[in-house]
Amino acid sequence: MTDSLTFVSGVALAVAFGWAAVSKLAGFERWRRALSGYSLPGGFESIAGFGTPGLEIAAVVLVLTGPLEVAGALVLALISGFCIVVLRARAAQGDRLPCGCFGGTSERDYRLMLIRNAALAVPAGLLTLAGGNGMIARLGSVAASDVLPLVLVLLAAALIMWMTMGLMELLTTRPKPSRGNRS
Repeated sequence: MTDSLTFVSGVALAVAFGWAAVSKLAGFERWRRALSGYSLPGGFESIAGFGTPGLEIAAVVLVLTGPLEVAGALVLALISGFCIVVLRARAAQGDRLPCGCFGGTSERDYRLMLIRNAALAVPAGLLTLAGGNGMIARLGSVAASDVLPLVLVLLAAALIMWMTMGLMELLTTRPKPSRGNRS
């Protein structure tokens, strides 16, 4: 079961970070506009423009080829960096920040971004602890009977997270009723 959990976690991270990198590169101007909303100091915005998708691609390659402790550590470092950037921007700009992570440019509540990052940190931590070869080398060690239940659990967790984030988004974007004079 542990090998299967590691495998499913690795595949989930590879898909998430691959999707993030490809969407940034395919919609590079959209990504740059979202990134500019974070008011990064000095030359960090230029570095992050190409560096972020580059590091996301590196994370995918490491997840697929190993060593997993390095892949997991890189993903955790990226997630930590993302959280720092989000919290820094939130302090300067408020609760709603641009989100260009998966190809969109809409604004999101910063708490939703932190929840998403925390959810990605769980499988990254599992990879760091599991160590060893990447997903390609592990294909033969995965018990087929374990994969379907694990995928269903991950899908259920993703659905719960998606619904929770949607509810939080609804609650944070709804206009507040005025408390004016009622005569």
